[in-house]
Amino acid sequence: HCFITDCHPSALWRLLNYESTVPESLADAERPKALAEWLIRRSGPLTSNVGEAMAFVRSRPGLPAADLQLLFGPAYYHDHGFDDHDGHAFALAATLIAPRSRGRLRLRSADPLGKPQLIGNHLTEPEDMAAMLAGFRRLRGIAATEPLAAVRGRELSPAEEAESDEEVEAFLRRETELLYHPVGTCRMGSDDAAVLDPRLRVRGIEALRVADASVMPVITGGNTHAPTVMIAEKAAELIRDASG
Repeated sequence: HCFITDCHPSALWRLLNYESTVPESLADAERPKALAEWLIRRSGPLTSNVGEAMAFVRSRPGLPAADLQLLFGPAYYHDHGFDDHDGHAFALAATLIAPRSRGRLRLRSADPLGKPQLIGNHLTEPEDMAAMLAGFRRLRGIAATEPLAAVRGRELSPAEEAESDEEVEAFLRRETELLYHPVGTCRMGSDDAAVLDPRLRVRGIEALRVADASVMPVITGGNTHAPTVMIAEKAAELIRDASG
C-alpha cells in the first residue's frame, strides 16, 4: 500500500578546501603523538568535533528562515573524506538545508529484499542552484576575511576552475555531495499519497508503525538527529497509549 511516494532528498553541501599556512589542523590527528596526548591529558586534536564552527544564514533577503548552514572544519575534506591531502588544510562548507527539489521512491518488485529505486532529482529546481551559488560566494568571502585570510594558503578546490557563475554552477552540479540527512521516503500525512497516518501507522497494514527520519513530511531546517529522537519518543507514547 502506497509504495510510490514523493520524498525530500537529503541536504546538499559543497566544500571549499584551502591550504593552511600554520600547522594547526587535524592533519596529524591520527598519529601516535596525538593519540597519546588524548589518552593521557584528554587534550589535543582528537578532542575536535571536526565541525568547529557553524552558522545559519539566508541565501537572499526576504526568506522566512535560514536556508543555508555554513560550517568550518580544520581539515581537508573531499569526496566524503576518501580523498587525502598531504599537509595542513581547512574546509568551509555551504549546506542547503531546505532543498525545493523533490525525488521519487519506487519499489522495483514485490521482493522484500530487493533494492528500491530512489531518484533524488537534486538541483532540479532553479532556487536550489541559486541558493548554493550564493552560499559558495559567501564562503569565498569568509575565506578572504580576517582572521582566516591571515592563515589561508592557496585554494585547493575548486581553485581557478570555478570563477564565473557558469563555471561555479558547473562545479556545483559535478561536485555537490549529499549530507546524510534524507527524509520523507515514508512520510506521514492525511492525503492519499502518504505512507503513514498522523499517528505513524502504516496505512493498510495492522500493528506496524515507522519512527525515523523517513516519516518527516518536509526536511527540517537543520540536522535531523534531535527531531528523530523526538519522533521516537512520540512513537513510544502512541504505542503506550494504544496498548493501555
